[in-house]
Parts: sequence; structure tokens; C-alpha cells
Amino acid sequence: MKDDFYIGWQDKAPKGFGRKGLFFFLGALLIAVLFTVIYVPSQQKFSNSIFEYGSLTELKGQLVDYPVIGLSTTVDGEKITVPLVGFGKKGADAVMEHLVDQLESPVAAYEVTLRGTLIKYNGKVWMELTEENESILSYSRNSASAGPEVVNLGQQKIVGEIVDPKCFFGVMKPGFGKIHRSCAVRCISGGIPPVLAVRQGNRYVDYYFLTNQNGNHPGRDILKFVGKSVTINGEVEQVNDWKNIRLGSDNIQNQIAMLPAMDIAVCK
Repeated sequence: MKDDFYIGWQDKAPKGFGRKGLFFFLGALLIAVLFTVIYVPSQQKFSNSIFEYGSLTELKGQLVDYPVIGLSTTVDGEKITVPLVGFGKKGADAVMEHLVDQLESPVAAYEVTLRGTLIKYNGKVWMELTEENESILSYSRNSASAGPEVVNLGQQKIVGEIVDPKCFFGVMKPGFGKIHRSCAVRCISGGIPPVLAVRQGNRYVDYYFLTNQNGNHPGRDILKFVGKSVTINGEVEQVNDWKNIRLGSDNIQNQIAMLPAMDIAVCK
């Protein structure tokens, strides 16, 4: 069989070259279609989380200090508790300490107006105190403050992933899983409260703050479990529109067990 031979400066290519080119094109097109049909639908969907970067919002409400520092206020017509975090990889403690120095009563006895960047995901809203101390616009004593409503739901065993909520709820995508673990460890080390995110099928359906028995940040004992699938056995409370798991003060690690890695996906 004689092989076709073609030199680029010739006017026409042999007919065999055209047939080979057509077969190659059709084969490549078929592979592209199969890739689209099989592979693309299996990819992670974009999260509906929002970080309103560059847009500052003012919120007025009642300060709460349990299970985390937050603001009981109204957002989009719904009364919710908006937890507070600091700028960068820090909790809101430094800003709150600055505020406490100016108050005569416990934090929870005051109504304040704060300005910051909102973080939204799955019906939950957080606020970053972007301007740090300048985020506090005003405050006034509210003698009618009744504090948060706490309902004990008893001892429960919950399966989920411990996340850095600031990134998980919108600042970074993805904000969870092995890839994000080192960032999450630094954020939680900086005072951002850890949250257990619970998934059902391909949706995240519930979130729990994690505190020690005294209702405070669990500290460094929690860090080895961050970004991993775990089961937690602890006392669960409903605190307004959030849930909280109180971990024993003796040895937090006895109440947390790591599970085989879950296939964490971005959920709508």
C-alpha cells in the first residue's frame, strides 16, 4: 500500500489526508460530547454563600454573649442572631473587650449599632467587624434585656465536619474539607468560634456551635479535628435560632471521634 506524501507548499493535499482529518475531528468531537455528558454533571455546584466584600452594612440590635458574641437583630425582615467575627483570621474578642471597657454592665444588657461586612449562607448571617474598633457606632443600656432563650435538648451524638464558619459561610469557596484545613485551624486558633456542619445527602442541613462546659471557646483541644469528619457526643442546646454542643470540661477529645473522610461537596 502506498503512503500519501504531502509537502506544505503544495497546492492540494492528497485525498487520504482529508479523510484522516475528518476522522480525527469526528473522534475528538465524540470524546468532547461524552466528557460533557458524563463528567461535567458530577462536578461540584457553586455555593450560594455570599461575602459582601467592600459593602459595609449597619445593624442595630441586642448584644448576646452566649454561646458566642453576637447581635440579636432583624435581617431581611427576620429576627435572627448574627454572630460576630473580627477582621482577618480573628474572633470578635478584641473589639468586644474595647467595648466592655466603656460599659457599666454586662455586654448582654446593651443595645448597639455595628457596622461591618455581612456573610450569608443557607439562611445564616454573620458579621465581620471589618473596621475593628471603629465598627462600634453607638450603644445604650437596655434594661428590658432578657438574654438568650436556652432550651436543653439533652445528650446527643452528632456526625458532621468541624469548620471555620467565617470561611465556610462565605469568605472562601470552598471553606471546608482537607484543602481548607490549615486556614481553618489558623482562624479557629485566632478566636473564631468552631462550628459543626451537618450534612444530609448533598445538602448541609444543620449547624452547631462547639463550646466547652463553661460555654466558652473550646481552645486548642479542638484543632486536631478541624476540617475532618467526626462524631461528637455532647449536651445539645437550642439557643434562639442556633444550636450549641457543650463539650465536657475534663477532656474534650474523649467526646470527639474521627470518621473516614466524607465526600464533602459544595451544596446549594
